[in-house]
Order: sequence, then structure tokens, then C-alpha cells
Amino acid sequence: MGLLFCLLSIGLFLTSCEQQTTDLPSSELEIQSELTTYFALKGNTIRDLDFPPQSIQPRTTSFGSFSLPVEGIEGVSFKGAVAPNSRPWYANWSFYDRVIHGGMSQAIDDLPVEVVSDNGGEGTGTTTWTNDKIWVLDGVVFINRGDVLTIEPGTVIQGREGIGRRASALVVARGGKIIAEGDTSRPIIFTYEGDKGETDPTVRGKWGGLILLGDAVINSDLGTNSVEGLSPADNRAYFGGNNDEDNSGVLRYVSIRHSGSKFGIDNNEINGLTLGAVGSKTIIEKVEVVGTLDDGFEWFGGTVNCKNIIAAYCGDDALDYDLGYRGKNQFVIVQQDETVGDKGGEHSGGDNATALPYSAPVFFNVTSIGRPASKAVLFNNNAGGEYHNSIFMNYGEGVEIEYVENSQFHSFRQFQEGNLKIENNIFFNIQSGTLPQDLLKVNFK
Repeated sequence: MGLLFCLLSIGLFLTSCEQQTTDLPSSELEIQSELTTYFALKGNTIRDLDFPPQSIQPRTTSFGSFSLPVEGIEGVSFKGAVAPNSRPWYANWSFYDRVIHGGMSQAIDDLPVEVVSDNGGEGTGTTTWTNDKIWVLDGVVFINRGDVLTIEPGTVIQGREGIGRRASALVVARGGKIIAEGDTSRPIIFTYEGDKGETDPTVRGKWGGLILLGDAVINSDLGTNSVEGLSPADNRAYFGGNNDEDNSGVLRYVSIRHSGSKFGIDNNEINGLTLGAVGSKTIIEKVEVVGTLDDGFEWFGGTVNCKNIIAAYCGDDALDYDLGYRGKNQFVIVQQDETVGDKGGEHSGGDNATALPYSAPVFFNVTSIGRPASKAVLFNNNAGGEYHNSIFMNYGEGVEIEYVENSQFHSFRQFQEGNLKIENNIFFNIQSGTLPQDLLKVNFK
């Protein structure tokens, strides 16, 4: 009797949804109806998780159905990035923790300053940056192929302010490595020159950002690409190859703040953390980007996996991927500012719609908190991808999937082929509406 009642309830619910979409042309209505039915049958729900003030930890311990973890994803009994009734994994070490609790940022001590430059193309060499100095980046500084830069726990790296050729950034070239392992009491901090512990996360664009470039496979006709913002005349600015297990090093307990200065010939900004063709042997855990002018995390192809990451108060998108990215990500926080920020996630397939690999990463346990003028997630340009056991709230619009008429290469096709999944997620306070077609919709082109 219980199963029959459930099936009847779903049937009535879907009938109601269909009645609400009759303003679409019949062909478009049929396409949208696929998503409407899918939303209801795949465990997506609309509910208020009753977050306490200044917290992203739900009070409730009842979350409904769950997606089973895949290889590389931890099985947990909660949805979203943080377990209820536990010490958050971002506590103490992160700038984000202090921002949401209205506290002071951890002060940056006055220490001797060591200015580092690219030294005519020689880069950093194999060396260690110690925590008894502040290391100041003078322009773009590379870790060249074969070199390893080790950064001690508690070290502060500051980029000089400037735009164009004067902008600063740290770039791990293909074949180079960065070993930046902080801990809960001694995070490694990347910020701008002179920062003493800026408490305002809306201070953006004061320096460039951190860029990792690897040898993994990307979706590109040439198999390689130059990273946006850097000069394509420099061979070290290129990423891409044929080694999906490439290793660019370790980022653990790393805080990237106030980045995204305008950069390069086209005056485009650098993201907080750019990952170009970075391979699966690279470790990225407990890394935050707070207050960047551009995207928080941007993946260009590759297979790197990320765990316990934060993209907060970004001027553009929080999570952006393209060029065939295929990594696995879990415990992800997206927090938008009330006045700026584009999408929670902007997801594209690749430069060449007919080429492989297309983007198809996996995201589990995301808590994504937006603003009324933004969209939670957009899939376009033949992108696949998956969101499971996640929470989306306070956005203007929910998840949108591109459909291109008279084409076989669009993201709705990836959905139909099982390469794009939105399953067992919670939506709340989405301004576009409370019906499935308001929260998971087709963008017809």
C-alpha cells in the first residue's frame, strides 16, 4: 500500500508539473518533461534545512535518499559540505571561517621580506620558502620543469599589486612541482603585498593568483593550450599532454586571498586557483579561495581530484571547468557575496564539440549558497558532469542544461546519455520557483 501511494503521489506531482509548462512549444515541452520527470524520480527535494545563524551546518540529521559513493568518494550520511553537529573541517585554519563568524582574520606578522622574481626565466629553482620570512612575488614567477618549490607550514606569500605586465602570480609549469603543506594552526597564505590580515572578503583583484599546469589530457585540437592571462610566447605557459596521472605536487591547508588582478594582453583576470591539465597524482585538500575578482577554482581539462575546498565571495563564477575536465570533488563550499558573483558553477565541455574527452567531473557533498541575481549551475558546450548529495540555496535560478537544436553536441545530449546527473540534492529558496521545471530546466538555443 505504501509503494502504491508513493507512485500515485509522484504521478499526480508530475501531472501538475506538466500543466505548468504548457506555454512551451510541444517539441520543447517534451524535452523539458524529461528533466521534470528525472528531477522527481532521482531523489531531488525542496526543503529548508534550517541553518543556524552564521553557519552552513544543517540542524537536521534527516536528509532523505542518497547517491551511493563512487570510487574515490567517501561515503557519508549527510548532504552538503559539512556534517551536522560536528566541528567543521574549515574551522580555525581558514579565512572563510573567520568571515562567516564576523571575527578578525588571523594577523600576519611583521617578518623580514624576501622578494622573488622569475630571474630572467630561471624561475624559482629547486628551493624551500621558509616561514620566517614573507615571500613577495615581483611579477609572474615560474616553477620550471624539473624544479620543486617546497613551502613550509605557516609561510606567507604576497603578490605585488599591479595590472598587465606588472601583475604578479606563481605558476607551476608542466613538469614542475609545488609542495605546499600547511596544517590547522599554520595554513600557507597567498595574498597581496602589505596585507596584515585583511578582514574584508570583498577586497579583490589585489594580485594575480596561483596557477598549476600539467601534462594530463585536454579537449583541444592541438592537445595543448596556453593558460589565459599569460603570454603564449612563453612555452612555460602551456598545459596539456597524455599523462592523466601527472603530479604537480601538493596543496594542503592553503588560503588564497584577494586575487584576480587584470592580467595579460587581453586584460583578463587570473582565477584564484587555475588548474590546467593537472593530473590525478596531484593532491589538493583543504584549499580556499576567498575574495577573488575572477573565478574561484577553474579546471581546464585534466583529472585532478579536490577535497574540502572553498570558493567564497568570488567576483565571477565560483567553480568553472572546461576543456574536458574529469576529476572527482567532495566537500565543496560555494558562498556568494550579496552584490557580485556570476554562477555557482559554469561548466563547459571543450574547444572542439566532436573531440574527446568532454568534461565529465563528479561533485559530491557541495553546499552552494548564492544570491538572487545568480544561477546555481550552468552546463553548456557539450559538458557532462554530476552533482550528488548536495545543497543549493538562495539563488535566482537553479540548474540549467543547454540544448542546441539541430546539433548532436550539447549538454542535454550528455544528460540523455547518462553523462550528466543531478541526483539526491536539496534545493531551497530558489527565486525562479518551486516546481522541478523551475529548478532543473533546459536552456533552448
